[in-house]
Amino acid sequence: MGLFSKLFPKKKKSNAATTGKDADNADTVTLASSTRSKESDSDSSSRSMTKSKKTKKSYSGSTPPPKPDNPKAVAAKTMAAKFIEYLNARDPDALKEGVQDSCMVVFAEQELPFDAYVDEAIKIFKAFPDFHIECPGGLQVEYDSKQRLCCVARDCVASGTHDGAPYAFGPFEEVEITNKFIKNDPETYYFYVNDKGKICDFQIEAKEGDMTGPAGFYQQIGGFPVL
Repeated sequence: MGLFSKLFPKKKKSNAATTGKDADNADTVTLASSTRSKESDSDSSSRSMTKSKKTKKSYSGSTPPPKPDNPKAVAAKTMAAKFIEYLNARDPDALKEGVQDSCMVVFAEQELPFDAYVDEAIKIFKAFPDFHIECPGGLQVEYDSKQRLCCVARDCVASGTHDGAPYAFGPFEEVEITNKFIKNDPETYYFYVNDKGKICDFQIEAKEGDMTGPAGFYQQIGGFPVL
């Protein structure tokens, strides 16, 4: 029986003549039947929608996250964890171990060779002997907007006390020891690895605020406001 037939069922013919009262009763029965049919269709539709919601995918976006046992995902997370560990150990030689020779570092729409990044890091390690990075967001392996697998460290905050040596960011003038405790604004790190499990691309993205990267340290100790 079609939907039209359910909503508007045909009246059965009767051999006996129908009185006015009987006609009213017949119309009432027809209306009640139509209402029940509508309610039934509505319930069926609701159940279908509920079932559809329950089977919705748990991840957001068009691509699911990589499986935990994906070799490249494992390598990316391992190398990202080691990289942050070496930064906190203030060990420039260890930083270079797991990085591809041609690796580039991208920050604030600028790109520089990894060796240049390490050179700046060495200056920071000397000027801020207790330099440390906290990553409360942990490490997650994801696909970026270009479907490239990467390990992401969110909400990373770099800090340190300027009591080790004078510090100059890039070509700017040195600032003598200030004994100031410096804390940068949060940043997000993106680590990409090659097929050999080495970091081949490292990107830093400022989450909010202007005090980020080496320039943020420099500004907070009284250096020229380069940002």
